[in-house]
Amino acid sequence: MSVDIAYLKRQGVSSDQYKKIFADPSKDARVRRLVNTISARIKDGRNSNLEEYRTYWAIDLAHETPFAQTTPTLVQNLLSKRMSALEVEKELAAWGLSEKDLFLRVDIPNGVKLVLNPPVFYQIMIPIVRAYHTARTSMIYNERDRSPLFPFVPLKQTDRNRVLCDIWTDIVDTMATWFGYPAYLKQAIQQTLKYGVCLSFPMEEWYCDRQVIDGETVVQKEGIRYEMPHPTRMRWDLYHPLPTVNTGTGCEYAFHWSLARYGDILDNRMLWNRKSITHSTQDWFNPTVSANYFKEVYPCTMKMPFVESGQMRREQKAAFYSTGNRDDAVFVTKYFANIIPRDHGLADYKFPVWHRFDVANDDTIIWAAPCAYNPIWFMGYDWDSAAGQPSSLSLETIPWQDHLGNILSQMILTAKQNLTSITFFDRNLVEPDKIKEIENLGEQRYRSHQFISFDSIALTRAGVDPRAPFHPVQFQQRSIVELQSMMNTALNIMERVLQFTAQETGAAASHYQSAKEIGTTAESSSQRRQYTSSGIDEGIDAWKRQLVDGSRAYMDNTIIAQVSTDIPDWDKHIEDLGFKIEAIG
Repeated sequence: MSVDIAYLKRQGVSSDQYKKIFADPSKDARVRRLVNTISARIKDGRNSNLEEYRTYWAIDLAHETPFAQTTPTLVQNLLSKRMSALEVEKELAAWGLSEKDLFLRVDIPNGVKLVLNPPVFYQIMIPIVRAYHTARTSMIYNERDRSPLFPFVPLKQTDRNRVLCDIWTDIVDTMATWFGYPAYLKQAIQQTLKYGVCLSFPMEEWYCDRQVIDGETVVQKEGIRYEMPHPTRMRWDLYHPLPTVNTGTGCEYAFHWSLARYGDILDNRMLWNRKSITHSTQDWFNPTVSANYFKEVYPCTMKMPFVESGQMRREQKAAFYSTGNRDDAVFVTKYFANIIPRDHGLADYKFPVWHRFDVANDDTIIWAAPCAYNPIWFMGYDWDSAAGQPSSLSLETIPWQDHLGNILSQMILTAKQNLTSITFFDRNLVEPDKIKEIENLGEQRYRSHQFISFDSIALTRAGVDPRAPFHPVQFQQRSIVELQSMMNTALNIMERVLQFTAQETGAAASHYQSAKEIGTTAESSSQRRQYTSSGIDEGIDAWKRQLVDGSRAYMDNTIIAQVSTDIPDWDKHIEDLGFKIEAIG
């Protein structure tokens, strides 16, 4: 249920009142404790993100496998240009490719020779993670992609409830069309299966786009826009199970952070304390703190302001950003918390209300406002509230991708080794120049007949068989059948573990299946998919409640909704609900 935003404002729970509180240097002790609590949670959460990012980075790398295999194609194009060694080196530098990865340095009598590194060309990674993630995502999303996107169904089949559900279905569906909620839903499902967790935060309490038409101000669109941050840039209340955030019965806070230029904050006149942002108390860009996070996961070329060390006065330690720091980095954290304003010296309101605090760096509040609805909804993959870190479909698929990639690479290497062909020739009987002529013919070796002349009479007089000048060597052929069997076995085990059917992945079954077997398999796999989808549906239910509560608190009163007229006494119910009938048709 949404809170009465007008009543909260009369009680002093508003951004206007909060601006006076947080811009006042001599804050109340309770306000200072609130700021310190927010600051401590943000720093702890940021530290945890920087310590635990490697798992999510591995998932991102697994999904980017198709983009990581373009090097052989680029090098093949490079080789076809027949450039000099210096030109090749410049071209590699321009592409950002490393000579050490592409070439081996071989010592020769007169210096060093660069030789292509063979694994670059035959090592193949199959995008298993991306393929199976897409297959399961598309199945779950397509089952929920409908019109209207979020239908409201009455729990009790009364005429009044049917009218009310028709109204809300139409209002929310219009909002979904305005803001593209199907795309948000698709992204939420993708992140849930990819990382195991998806938290959605509003970009602002309520977005409203107005235009002047025929001299009157008209609302063009209004609703809630969303941010779904990467799991390495968000944190939540660990003292309660995360699913309780959907019902507002446990989790008291969650936040996400990003980096911004100080100049962008300084130019935004809606923000407070823009010239009072303090330098961070920790060097977050230091590799000992963040490792390679800001190079690999969240690339950033900005820098944090330099703070002198040593004996300094209090004013120097609490150094503030200045206009000379316009291009320096600032951490901006959007912190959402369910707090009682009276307990923290914000206002004389004694019931919990969700708030949004925008925090620059560690402890400078640059914006604060109440939120009339629960601002966060959550989706989880087979969520286990007792687990320290969530699992995900992509994480469970990564080992199989690596294993299958190794098998396929070995198959290609073995097949290439089987093509090895060596023929010895007697240089006393065959001129070496003739052999070089054949080697330099390229494709003509296969497209036309080539001849090497020899004197059979001379060979016969010498008592030499004319076939003796050439001695082909036959190497033992290595079989790849076992490797093919390993691939099939690995795929079958993976699909059994993850409970994918051949039909779901668009492949043929490994054996002939009867109609009964297909039905039984489909039912079993659908049970597994429905279990995963339950975490998605819980998030959708919370999302729908959020849209209703937000609309009740913030939406313009001049709204239009369509209602079915086949409901008994529909016109009476509409008037009882406070609506006016504009047209019938």
